[in-house]
Amino acid sequence: MKWETENLAADVQEDKIRVLFKVWSSGFLLGCAIVDLKTKKVYQNICIINYIIAIVIKLHLSQLQIQPFIAGLCLCMVLLLISVISKQAIGYGDVFIMLALTGILHVKDVVKIFFLALFICCVFSMFMLLTKRLSIKSTVPFVPFLLAGDIAWIILGEMYVL
Repeated sequence: MKWETENLAADVQEDKIRVLFKVWSSGFLLGCAIVDLKTKKVYQNICIINYIIAIVIKLHLSQLQIQPFIAGLCLCMVLLLISVISKQAIGYGDVFIMLALTGILHVKDVVKIFFLALFICCVFSMFMLLTKRLSIKSTVPFVPFLLAGDIAWIILGEMYVL
């Protein structure tokens, strides 16, 4: 009975930490989305600071795992390569946002958020093109779609499987 109580307490503590990181990711993306919409900029220093703080907190909580950490860095390197090859179709700022997210959340969740954001951006862009509010050469800030993807991921929870 004592063992079950200890496990339950550990699970509750882990759930609280997971919720804290989800709230952190949403708050971070909200702030970055507002700045991106107003200035069309992403402040890379803020992204790096969030990434470092997340790593330090995970180290302190003994939750930093090497494999997801390396996978997050690899994901960002691939996105950076795509950004260079595509002449910044994905901006460098978006890559820094993704880096910060891989520090805050698990990389598999960041990939889910990224694909949800791409889907939402695609639907929005198609609508805007069909209504002639955007042209084919228009650009849209991507961070608000990352925020929308993050919110969708939180609402859908485990129902959304990649």
